Amino acid sequence: MTVAKYMKELDLRSKLSKKFKVTTNSKQKYLIVPNVLNREFTVTEPSKVWVSDITYSRVKEGFIYLTTILEL
Repeated sequence: MTVAKYMKELDLRSKLSKKFKVTTNSKQKYLIVPNVLNREFTVTEPSKVWVSDITYSRVKEGFIYLTTILEL
């Protein structure tokens, strides 16, 4: 049995997402920071290297943002 048949049998319908909206401009005038780690994640002393990332998710009220900071 196909997925479509299972969905029909269970009265399930897919929900289409809105098209992703680009929110960044890759043609910036600002300096791009060099990759000083160059994938070398071995650290010899505490508080020498910190890395971070940010992500966001759409929720009913708008967006929620999550940022992480990690000491290597």
